[in-house]
Amino acid sequence: MVLRFLFISATLPTAKTGCGKRTLGVMSQIVEAGHKVTLFCPSASKNHSPLDEHTSWRVAKSASSLESQYDILWAMDNWGLDALNWSVRVIGHARVHLGIKVVVEDNCDFLRRAKAHLAKTDLQRYAGTIRAEQQLWELSDMICCVNTEVARQISRADPSLAERGKALMVLPLALDKMRPIPFHNQRAPVVYLPGSSHHLNYDGMRWFCEKVWSHIAHALPKISLRIVGRGTEVFQQVPNLPQGIEVIGTTHDLSSEIAKGLLCAIPALAPGGLKTAVLDSLTARTPVITHPQSIHNLGLEAGPGILPASRPAEYAARIVNFIASARDNAQSINEHLCDAEAKYEAANNFQQHCRAIIKALEQKVECPSVINST
Repeated sequence: MVLRFLFISATLPTAKTGCGKRTLGVMSQIVEAGHKVTLFCPSASKNHSPLDEHTSWRVAKSASSLESQYDILWAMDNWGLDALNWSVRVIGHARVHLGIKVVVEDNCDFLRRAKAHLAKTDLQRYAGTIRAEQQLWELSDMICCVNTEVARQISRADPSLAERGKALMVLPLALDKMRPIPFHNQRAPVVYLPGSSHHLNYDGMRWFCEKVWSHIAHALPKISLRIVGRGTEVFQQVPNLPQGIEVIGTTHDLSSEIAKGLLCAIPALAPGGLKTAVLDSLTARTPVITHPQSIHNLGLEAGPGILPASRPAEYAARIVNFIASARDNAQSINEHLCDAEAKYEAANNFQQHCRAIIKALEQKVECPSVINST
């Protein structure tokens, strides 16, 4: 049975973000399984899209695509109130007029825990964002979670989801395939600060620059800090950045860029792109220092190549000590990063999870009462 999938996104997906990379990957897996895929993105009509040349699926830029016949609607990139409300409207229309099964992607930026920052700045937007996300869950038949820990958190946030037939499946972040350059102490004397346009990431990066970097620069004056990643160009407008900080901004290949440095610092306890940056560090064989919770949520273990820290003094001390001992610890750092990548891939095999999701959706279309969850 050939299924017809309609993927929807308020903004054009890109493989430069964790969410986009994950969804474009599953779209390819669905096509390889023999099904048909259409991507509906209204913003694609404003500019020519590189996805237009992709021969595996069709890019629809007009709402007329919502009048066609599909079996499954897949909503991606569901973060931020505007995108959430757009998805809710489109899915509501599809439910009424198409009688379609609905899959929604969770991207870790959900409910009160990850949206607490809004409560401090915009209570109306905070309440609206939570309400819109809960509406999205209510409209869905399946929620794809980035890992088992997030699935458990969602289940605790709304225990009735399973009782009401909402399947929770895992769709992990995929590792980039590249030939890693082993870590060695002769790399450039650079600490990378990778990030994204999500403002929690921005806040964490600015915190690092203001609270941590001066201690490192004082102890190691020859070390520089490079800010890199999609959306980080805004740091070029930040007044009085400490000396030794260079803003690279968007780069074509983040993994290749950070493979040049000694260490990646990922300070924000934030959703979305920063978790991708941790995995980019693994594939680049570049050690990383980040919050212990981020390490736990990815199923990783701290060690010579993955350093936990949460307070400014802890970040500074561990970075200084790491750089001072890198020459002697290069072998153990490489072994730890290689082992961490292998364990993550074994526990989060992207193709295997895609096949499980596709099989569950095939069964749900053929036998609507069948529920498969992980």
